[in-house]
Amino acid sequence: MHQVRSDFGPGSIPSPQTLLPRCPTECRLSSSEGHWRALVSIRLIVDNYGRPLQRPTIQRFGDTITSKADVEERIKRAQLAILNPGIAAEDFLTVDLPFSETNESRFSKNSIILDISGPGVDDLAFVDLPGACQASRFALVDD
Repeated sequence: MHQVRSDFGPGSIPSPQTLLPRCPTECRLSSSEGHWRALVSIRLIVDNYGRPLQRPTIQRFGDTITSKADVEERIKRAQLAILNPGIAAEDFLTVDLPFSETNESRFSKNSIILDISGPGVDDLAFVDLPGACQASRFALVDD
């Protein structure tokens, strides 16, 4: 993950110490001509009560990002939108950070989709799952 993170530049993908994943984050990287860009979307598969939706949806979350330094904040804002389904997602694009309210949910099955493309970006896809960082920490503890 360190090598992938460094390919985007400082701060473009949050480190596990910076952002504790509370919903799945799907990262899709692809090489392309033109300028580097990132798109953040939210995939909704469950409703506000955790019940499966009949038809999952994908909603763009904000405009296209052209600065690598802006990716981490957008991911944080998307996660807040997912964890607070009673508030319109677009409200989290402008809310002051850190968000001072208690989140409605601790975790969600809904997910963030991060699409990054540009010259020199390797074709790669991966999913960061909630709790994966904590699980690996416990596995390193000796009895």
